[in-house]
Amino acid sequence: MTVGTARTYDPDVGRRAVRVLGFPLTVNPGFVVFMAVMFVINIADPRFALALAVSFAGFTIVHELGHGLAARCFEADTTISLDFLVGLADVQPRRPLARWEQAVITAAGPLTAVGLGVAILAAQRAPIWSLTNGGDDRVAAAIRWTGPVLGLLNLLPLTPLDGGNLVSLGVDRVVPGRGRTVVQVWSIAACVVAALVIVSHPRWWLWAISVALVAAWNVQGMRAQRRAIRLRGELHQAHVADEARAAERTAWATGEMPRFPQGWTSSPWLQARRRLHAGDIAGARSILMRSLTAPSGAWTLPSGAPTDELAALVDLVPPDPPVERLHGAWALQSILHQLGLLRRSADYGAAVHARHGANEVAHQVARSLALLGDDDGAMAWLAEAHRDTHDTTLLDDDTELDSLRDRPDFQGLRATIAQRADRHNANQR
Repeated sequence: MTVGTARTYDPDVGRRAVRVLGFPLTVNPGFVVFMAVMFVINIADPRFALALAVSFAGFTIVHELGHGLAARCFEADTTISLDFLVGLADVQPRRPLARWEQAVITAAGPLTAVGLGVAILAAQRAPIWSLTNGGDDRVAAAIRWTGPVLGLLNLLPLTPLDGGNLVSLGVDRVVPGRGRTVVQVWSIAACVVAALVIVSHPRWWLWAISVALVAAWNVQGMRAQRRAIRLRGELHQAHVADEARAAERTAWATGEMPRFPQGWTSSPWLQARRRLHAGDIAGARSILMRSLTAPSGAWTLPSGAPTDELAALVDLVPPDPPVERLHGAWALQSILHQLGLLRRSADYGAAVHARHGANEVAHQVARSLALLGDDDGAMAWLAEAHRDTHDTTLLDDDTELDSLRDRPDFQGLRATIAQRADRHNANQR
């Protein structure tokens, strides 16, 4: 079972699915394959094999319906899908769910399956908790294993089982935001112990498949969680950078200094402009030179700066500027390009790249050379800039490279980057 963030239910979800009690239910081929595997494994006892496959299918659906019915009590919508080894109830609340409501929805699935299994066995007057196959009553044995037994196993405190989700909710109450990670680590440790036990007792080898699947699920889950955390961090940084750029534009447009995000400051170019307007030419030059030679904090390019003011500031920089600080040097290279000083931008960029080897600097050199008509030189710098990148967006969106697009080496470079991107994305899954 998964619980998504609050959102409006999409009536198109599950349009092609069968509806059971109003819930869209999709049966994927993997689910049918797994039932066939169960039948084949137990083919020596055909009656039990057939009952086991049918009972597993039925109790899996009942389990997921238990989640869905509980979710419906809390005004949440549910879609159900069945696949190899698993059923999934995707719960999408119309409002944020309290932790206890999520716990009720989570527990409802296995408890519904256990309750129904016990009721059926009681009606048959068959043993409920016997772990044998129940003598000649093969149907009762199948119901016992796929109803009460699997239902209780699903409450073990391991992810991705419902029991693990319940424990995650509890841990999350004590250590906010860490519940799932804690249970994932515990689950992997439990799988290691279980694997050692299985190695010591070969007669339990069939459990190795389940242990391996649980371990793999948790390893993949932790990798996905780390990627999500990294992505959230990148998105936050991008958002803060956008705020800094907006503040920079406002300052250039109004002449007043707005508030910059924490950890960010106005660009040295904006600071130099203020000094220049105050008649302090030496101070303005000092600020620009310091941005090329010393740490100057986090700042953005002078977004929205008028061309004539940037040109006046560039005149303060010597013909052969320093290249010690990458960010400051890259800003100067970009400004030279923006002012149409393409040869100067390309030559300075080459010097910066020789010192720092930055991809963005090499790409900027290629842009300047392409506009100068030096297509061969531009392609050489593009190859250098993208020798280890895995995103074609920069190539596709840069209109200043249009003169290169019909060249076979440009198309070959793009194809190489696209292949690299496919491999990168596959490794991230």
